[in-house]
Parts: sequence; C-alpha cells; structure tokens
Amino acid sequence: MISIIKVFDKKYNLELIGASDDWCEFIIHNEPENWTKFAREVYKVCPDVVTQGTDTVQALADIMKKNKTAILLVGLKPIEY
Repeated sequence: MISIIKVFDKKYNLELIGASDDWCEFIIHNEPENWTKFAREVYKVCPDVVTQGTDTVQALADIMKKNKTAILLVGLKPIEY
C-alpha cells in the first residue's frame, strides 16, 4: 500500500487526513488534469472504491473532483507502469 501511495503522492501531492485499518483518505493538492483518468488509476489499484462505493469510475472521478480528496482501501493491487 505504501508504494502505491508514494506513486500517487509524487503525482498529486497528497496529504493524509484520515485512516483506519482498511482505508486512507487524502487531500489532493496537485489536481489532476483529467479526473476520469485519475479515477481509472485509483480503480485499477483499488477496485473496491468503485465496487463497494461509487458504482462507476465516472462517479468516483466526480466525487474526487468535487471534494479534492481520494480514498484508498486496503487490498490494493500493484501499480504496473
């Protein structure tokens, strides 16, 4: 999980604002140029955010853009670049 957060932090300058045993929430200080693309990145490594929450990647993008936050759930998949 830490390696995935480091990748996103480097791109978006994240600030941890909350965490528990199975999730982390971050303020996004460097807003993505394309929120849908960012939501796809989050979904790729953390599909539960959509399947257990927003139901669609576009809804995730809209929520993140509105709130300027990202939530990551435990059970993350490795990022492949």
